[in-house]
Amino acid sequence: MNYKQILLKGLPVLVVAVTIIVVAAILSRPKAQPQISNPEEIVFEYGNLKVTKEELYSMLKLNVGSSVLLDMIDRELLADYYDDIDEEELENKIKSQKSTGIDAFYRSLVKAGVITSPDEDEETRDQKIRDYYILSLLQKAYAKEVARQELYDEEEKTHAIQKAKEEYREDMCVITLSYSTLTKANQIKAELEKREQDPDTHGTVLDFFKHEYADQHKDDEEKDTEKEREYPPFIDTTEEYNCEYDYLVYSELSNRTSFRDFVFSDEYNGIPFTVEEVEGGKHYNTTGFQVPDDAIYFVYKLSKPNYKDNYRESEEFENYFVDQLVERRVTDTYTSTKVKELRKDADIKIYDTIIASYIKSNISNDFKGEKKLSKDKTVLVTFKVGNETKTITADELYDKMKTQYSLEFMLDLINYEVLIKKAPEIQLSKEEKQEYIDLIKAYKTGYSQNPPAGLTWIEYLRLYHGIFYEDQLMNVEAVQTLITRYILGYEDWNGTDKIEDEDIQREYDRWFSIEAYHILFEYDPEDEESKDLAEKKAHQVKYGCQDLEEDEECYIFYDVNPDEDEDEEEEDKEVPFVGFEEVEFSKWKTVFQALAQEYSDDPSAKSNSGYLNYVSYGQMTEKFEEGLLEIRDNYNDTKNSFDRIGIVEENAIKQADGTYKYGYHVVFMTAEKTKTAQPNNMERYREYLEYLKDADVDVKEKYSADEISKFDAYKTFEDSLKKNLESKYSTALFKEKRLAELRKELGISFKDAEINAVYQNYTNLVAAYNPDARS
Repeated sequence: MNYKQILLKGLPVLVVAVTIIVVAAILSRPKAQPQISNPEEIVFEYGNLKVTKEELYSMLKLNVGSSVLLDMIDRELLADYYDDIDEEELENKIKSQKSTGIDAFYRSLVKAGVITSPDEDEETRDQKIRDYYILSLLQKAYAKEVARQELYDEEEKTHAIQKAKEEYREDMCVITLSYSTLTKANQIKAELEKREQDPDTHGTVLDFFKHEYADQHKDDEEKDTEKEREYPPFIDTTEEYNCEYDYLVYSELSNRTSFRDFVFSDEYNGIPFTVEEVEGGKHYNTTGFQVPDDAIYFVYKLSKPNYKDNYRESEEFENYFVDQLVERRVTDTYTSTKVKELRKDADIKIYDTIIASYIKSNISNDFKGEKKLSKDKTVLVTFKVGNETKTITADELYDKMKTQYSLEFMLDLINYEVLIKKAPEIQLSKEEKQEYIDLIKAYKTGYSQNPPAGLTWIEYLRLYHGIFYEDQLMNVEAVQTLITRYILGYEDWNGTDKIEDEDIQREYDRWFSIEAYHILFEYDPEDEESKDLAEKKAHQVKYGCQDLEEDEECYIFYDVNPDEDEDEEEEDKEVPFVGFEEVEFSKWKTVFQALAQEYSDDPSAKSNSGYLNYVSYGQMTEKFEEGLLEIRDNYNDTKNSFDRIGIVEENAIKQADGTYKYGYHVVFMTAEKTKTAQPNNMERYREYLEYLKDADVDVKEKYSADEISKFDAYKTFEDSLKKNLESKYSTALFKEKRLAELRKELGISFKDAEINAVYQNYTNLVAAYNPDARS
């Protein structure tokens, strides 16, 4: 067979083989994705770090692209619901975010480009924050509308609305008495029957109920009179209505107890009733006290609020129950389901297969990537809002992502470059680098053995490690080590905050540890009477009410020596406090704790009796600390126990939410730890420390046992001071401050103006942070 015959016979096989190879290559080639404009434009460049617009887009798209895109779509779909959001719920959501610390709250928003500064125009700033957190409330507002419509659509079958209206029982003010034994209940019943038959001789039933109620609740905490009750819209609030006893709402009582059915029976005669053998669980009412369900109750029905005429036929009456049914239906799961259905109806088409694949696998199966790009190659997604088709381009997604997330994904890489530039002495040794090289090999082996579907090695690194290329992996892994070395020093690098002997001496000089209790009386700085009252109360805690002028009022009551033989009437009398000079010292702590629980405006005093534990430098405000030390020094000078108690005014106590409190503290110093004495000869001590490092030197030959004992004791104390300083310099915020200062020094900036604005705002804010500042 000649070569022509061989060629003719083998050609078909060859063609098939080549075709298979080409088709496989085409199929395996990544699908073209919607493109951003100017992909090669440089976004950032410094040292060995150079990032293009395309690279940053790829990084952000892989990590947050799907969530940001859905956010953008949802805001368009829900644009008509801005007026329907629950404003109170939005305010509470923002307030909860602030509760962890107002400064940290604002820093995070500056870093995300939401606000430019905590100090920008307050109205503008707060509106930006509101818009940032509003999406979940828009989704809920939409879900409520859907739920409301569903309820009306279902009403013919379920009658849920009508049932709720029929089951409604009017609110009621009652006096409730409870007794745990039948014997006692029968005694009460006999007493009530006597009063019913002959009220002129025995007194009225109502007077008995009021007296018994007062007796049963004499130890209760006072009701919160400041909180106003929210009445349904069909109750007339134009006339004031007060309930001094138990205000009962039918829907707030357990539906498993016959107590509710008994109290809310249709009869309303203002006469006493009893109910026995209530089953299961516990019953609570709005006053907050707990009644065991095995008790016997006596209930006197007093009054009802002012209901509007024919309220049951009103539209507001029906809406009241529909609102309640909607609230019960609209759970987080329900909201999520309805939003997904809304997106499905919007005919969302995603032309980026990476984003579509992620959304499909992690958020909703209803999404799929379009097989072909849109005619406009920049279009990322299309969707319908009503009859209008809307689009989001790759550029629009990039612009949304870049200002919010660029710093999150790039700062570690930037920090590595500036650290090496500023302090090459701190870079990793060959041995340390090898450890990271081995780690990278392990990552790569894991990827090759089980590659995530559809992700290239570079995409994998960008998604799971936040880097653009493989050679940056060591940089982000090592950056925390370099930061610590940069701050605390390493070999020939002195460190920005290397701990020196004078630093330890400063910490030693200001060290203290004092155990104390306190009672806080707050005041309104705009109200002189409020301030004067707080000061008087603080003064009366220490000195008592014994020496008051005739026209002065006592505000602090406490019977230091109660008489066990006193009758009930005497026991109920308030006894003006005599002051701590008149109290045996052995009782001071007990008395102070009781006064703290009763009078302190610090909410924690109810549970901790005003205990502050051991207070050390930097834990409290500077003014409080100065006052505490003045109390300590005064007591140490006089050794007079009465000087253990002092009054400290704080005129601006910063709270986590950024607000300030003002008040007077009555402070009781109960104990003090002494600090270890410094060696008389510090040079000899330092010499001793050097000898300890030398294995050839026997310190016992050079120093006496007494010296070694004192040196070792002080070394332990000094090591604790050094450790405290290292902890201070190792906090995330302190590290951010030093790095921000370094980046400012080196003139670091982004080439993209919008990202750079966010970066500069954040850098300036963090660089200005003062770790030693106290309120």
